[in-house]
This record gives sequence, C-alpha cells and structure tokens, in this order.
Amino acid sequence: MNSSRNPHLRFLLLFSVLASLLAVYYSWDTGILNLHYDGVARLNIARRVLDHPVPHYSHLGTVWLPLHQLLLLPWVQNDFLWSTGLAGSIVSGLAFWAACYCLFELSCLTHGSEWAGVLSAGAFAVTPNILYLQSTPLGEMLYAALFLAALLAQAKLAEKSTVALAVACGGFTMLASLTRYDGWLLVPLGAAGILGPALVSRRNVRQLSLLLTAYVLVAVSGIAGWLLYNRVAFGDPLAFVKGEHATERNIERIVEESGLQSYPPIGNTLTALAYYIEAARMGAGDFLLFAGGLGFFTAVAARSWKNPALWPGSLCFLLPPAFYVANMVHGSGIIFVPALPPRGILNVRYSALFIPGLCLFLPGIVTTVVHAARQASGLRWLSGAVGAKWGVGALLAAVSASGALQMRRGITSVACVREAYVNGFERRQAEYRAATFLRAQYDGQPILMHVGQHGIIPQQARIPLANFVSEATAWGQTLAHPSQFVEWIVEQEGDGVWELLVDRKDLEGRFETVFEAASPFEKLLRIHRRRPQNPRVITQTPPRKPG
Repeated sequence: MNSSRNPHLRFLLLFSVLASLLAVYYSWDTGILNLHYDGVARLNIARRVLDHPVPHYSHLGTVWLPLHQLLLLPWVQNDFLWSTGLAGSIVSGLAFWAACYCLFELSCLTHGSEWAGVLSAGAFAVTPNILYLQSTPLGEMLYAALFLAALLAQAKLAEKSTVALAVACGGFTMLASLTRYDGWLLVPLGAAGILGPALVSRRNVRQLSLLLTAYVLVAVSGIAGWLLYNRVAFGDPLAFVKGEHATERNIERIVEESGLQSYPPIGNTLTALAYYIEAARMGAGDFLLFAGGLGFFTAVAARSWKNPALWPGSLCFLLPPAFYVANMVHGSGIIFVPALPPRGILNVRYSALFIPGLCLFLPGIVTTVVHAARQASGLRWLSGAVGAKWGVGALLAAVSASGALQMRRGITSVACVREAYVNGFERRQAEYRAATFLRAQYDGQPILMHVGQHGIIPQQARIPLANFVSEATAWGQTLAHPSQFVEWIVEQEGDGVWELLVDRKDLEGRFETVFEAASPFEKLLRIHRRRPQNPRVITQTPPRKPG
C-alpha cells in the first residue's frame, strides 16, 4: 500500500470502528439489534452444533451456506452473547471494518486517487442501513466484506500477476461462495478477470495456465466442499435445493400467505427490476442511488477498458442487482416493497449488497461537481487536490444528509430496521411472551417443541438447546408418548408438533395448559406442563439423531 494513503486510511479505519461500536451500542440499547428472525435462526444453528443431545457437524443444516454459522459458533456458546445477538455483532462488526478497508483500496485502484477511496469508504460507513446490518447477526455484512476482498484481489492480480495473488483471489472467492450463493458467480467471473488482461497483454501461455490453475483449484473448493457435505450429511449433494426447507418452497408459502395468486416479478424482467430498484432506493437512499448510478456511467465512459481495476469495479456495481433480478424472474428469490403489490416489506436488505457498488462509483461525479461549481461561481482556485477535497466533502455531506432524512420519522423508517421489526418482532409477539413466561417458570426439564419455527423462545428464555426434543432429534416416540419423555410441550397450530400429531389423548390427560398467547399475525400458541399428579416415568431415552 502506498505510504501516502496511510493518514487517510488510518482516519477511515478509526472512523469506521467508532461508527460501528456506536451503532452496535445504539442497536442493543434500543432493542433493535436482535429483531430479525433470520438473525436469530443463524445464531441457533451455530449454537446447536455443540448445544445438542448429540453434538454433530450436520446440525449446521442445509440451504444456508455454512461459513457465517461457523464464525458465530465460538461466540454463541456464551449465553449472554447468544441471547442478546451480540455474538452476531462481533462477526458483522469485524466484517464491516474489513469491507471499509477493501472498498477504500478498490476505489483508489479504480479511480487512481486516494480521495476517491476516502469518498467511497466514507459514504459506505455513514449509510444507516449498513450501520444497522453490521450490528446484527444477519449475514449480509460478512458477504459484503468477502465480495469486496475477492474483487480487490482480482484488481491487484490484474495489475501484478503472481501465483500468491491468484491464490489470494481464489481464497476470498471460495470464502464468499461459502457465505452466499451470489458468491458462486464469482468463480467463473474471476477466471474471466484473469483471462481478459492476459489476452490484452498477450501474456505467455505457461504463466497464464499457472495463474488460472492456482485460482480455480482454490476458488472451486468451497462449492465442492458444500456439495460433499450435503452428500455425506443428508445423502444428496443437492439437498439444499431439494429439501423441505428449499428456498422455492418457502417462496410459494410466502406468496400464498400474502394473498397474491403469483409473485409479479416471476417471468417478467422489467417488473423484477422495478422491485429491486425500489428496494435499492429504500436501502441506499435517493441521493446515493442516483449519484452512484450516475458515477458508474460517468466512470465507464471516461476511462479506458485497459484500466485493470475497471472489471472488478464493474462487477461490484452490476453483479448484485443482476443476481437478484434473475432470481426474482426465475422464482428462486423474493423481495416485497411497500410501493408495489402486496405492499409489504421483505428481504429489502438484499439491496444492501448493491450499496458498495454505488459507493465505489460515487467518485465518478466529483470532477463533474467541481467543474460545475467552478463554472457557476468563477472559482478558479477550485481545481486539483483542493477541488477533490471540496468535492469529496460535499458528496459525503450529501450522503450523510440523505441518511439523516431516511431516519426523519424514527429508527424504524430505516428500511432494514423496519423489515426486521415487521417480520421478526411484530409478527412473533406470542413467541416473545412465551419466552418471558418460560424464563420465569422453566425448571430445566425436557421440552417438546419445533425449534426451527419457534427459535426465539429458547434464545430469549436462555434455555439450552440440548433441553429440547425437536425436529433436530428423532422425536417420533416423543410425539407418540410425550408424557414418557418430556415435562413441557410448546405447540402452535401449523407448527411441527401440531402437524405431526402429538398424541392428543396423552397430552390432554397428563398435561395442563399453563400459558396461551396469540397476536394479530399469529395463531394461538400454547405451553403445556405435565400435571403434578401424573409423574413422568421414563421408560426409555428418546432416540436422538445427529442431524
């Protein structure tokens, strides 16, 4: 790294650390850090690998790629960090700092100016939705950091071809491919990024083959490992797309529950693009969306395609929207925005992965802004480094003001916070009330419950997952004869305990209902406890399965 960048980089890293810590504290203090149910589910998945009657690697599950849960695993063993969600803040906060660094470096390479790096990383670090996501256990910030790291390695590899850089590029790509499925596209696109500059510079075939082999062997190992894991743990390398929790099945259920006959973007690229742009507007804010988009087209028009950083920079801008629009069209992805049917809010946070691309190309309009100011006011001194400083300052002030406007109606007006509140808190009031009840009344005895559907309860009540007989165990005998195995039963119409028909005669004869709760969005949730006059007689230990 050029030593002249050190003062700016040190200031940026210090600023990003302070912004991160303040955002985490604010989110924790106001109770919004741990709202999103997907974040709770990730914490529980990581926890259950060790906190389970039969600890086993297969408890990492399928559908969701494993890297985020593996990084959470050591932190969630602490009850406080698990129940508050701060375990996720540790991982997301570190990823946020890494993302700021990578965005600074990538912007410097793309635009040839350290002030460009200051603007890109600074704009990223003051965006409200980014600050919220880096506070939470959600996985978007980890992927953003690895995505940017892979693109930065690509840019450096195009500038200086070494095997070490090829391995580093492949390594970050492999890690990204184990975090989100978006990262799978980086594997072939990274190979294209190696081939393109090589063909332009007419690099010798032997050197090119060595670089490409080193990159590909490392980059594809993550995908290969995931397929192997699914084969060994679940008997099918494609279990993550065929299983009962596969994404497309969940989308069908969500669309049906929303009252729509079908999801409008399916089969319609323009409609899908409209949904994504509206989500991006909510996530980035009007100013950053417009200025970053304009900066991209300005930068591409003004620069030669021989610039080695332009390819990874373009991927940073184009890949996230292309991926999610294609998924919506195909029916394997879903985003709801208030402005379009069904007028809800869901997965708007996916557009946050577009924000680094907008920030990366924000410097593309600095020259335009400074030139316009000079022409309008006759400020001849506003040129060179002075003009760059003023332009960067003006745009950072505008981005900050846009963020403040996003929050003008309170913190829940920030799109990702609102999404978390609506889908993770507002719609799960019965579970929070049940957790409060159990935290006061629970006596340490076994509980029959579908943990995957009621994950808030053990996390908020701080009950070890090993105390649950659930879908993550062989619970057939317990469902048939609950009084022989458990002291407590938690059930709700439509959940696993209800649908798999826990023995009603045994339940009604030997258990009493000690808690009931419902909400406008939930069916009645009940907690049953074994009657004192019917002592539990353990005839055998219920069988446990490792996955």
